[in-house]
Amino acid sequence: MRRVFAAGVIVMAALWADPAAAQSAPASSVPSGPLVNSWYLGVNTGTAVVEKFGGVVGVEGGMRFWRNLDLIGEIGWVQNSVSARQSYKIDTLARSVAASQGGPASGSLKAPTTFSGLGGRWVLESAGRFRPYFLVTLGGAKVNLKPSLTLNGADITSTAAQYGVTLGQDVIGKSNHFATEGGIGVVSGFGTSWYADVGARLLSINADQRVDVARLVFGGGYRF
Repeated sequence: MRRVFAAGVIVMAALWADPAAAQSAPASSVPSGPLVNSWYLGVNTGTAVVEKFGGVVGVEGGMRFWRNLDLIGEIGWVQNSVSARQSYKIDTLARSVAASQGGPASGSLKAPTTFSGLGGRWVLESAGRFRPYFLVTLGGAKVNLKPSLTLNGADITSTAAQYGVTLGQDVIGKSNHFATEGGIGVVSGFGTSWYADVGARLLSINADQRVDVARLVFGGGYRF
């Protein structure tokens, strides 16, 4: 996960440090003023990873508050935020079933997660096409743990208690948690009102044990 986030940071840094890209763009296609004069609204997608890769989609909007500072809000969905610790718990339950029943058992866990946050984005405005930014948000995340237990190839998740296994809140059910996010990226305006956005972001969910979701996002939208 850390390597994925680090790779995104390297890509962002490469775009930031490429003045030739900005100089090669036709002058008429490069905004001469701030990228966001009033406010913006857009969508993004990409990939997210904790222990396994999954999809991510989001909606983001913001307004220019002061100088280069945008106040922003976002809502998003991550396909799977299961950590190694959570996977170990469901594997332990599966081994317990296998030992007590004398047959092959397996377990898996998925955690689709929705999140939202409010914060700020500082855009390094310039006359170039590519404009770096930093952002921080504070908000919450709703995690939906969905376990699966099988014995001899049959799903026993709903009847696990009959096999001496109790599925606790650490492996099943919905829960709400405080979440923070930080990230960097590059935003680029084109035409008179549209923009494109590429970024690397790290969503930290403060559950019983902190879960860090690394995201690489690609998106765009309309600026006003």
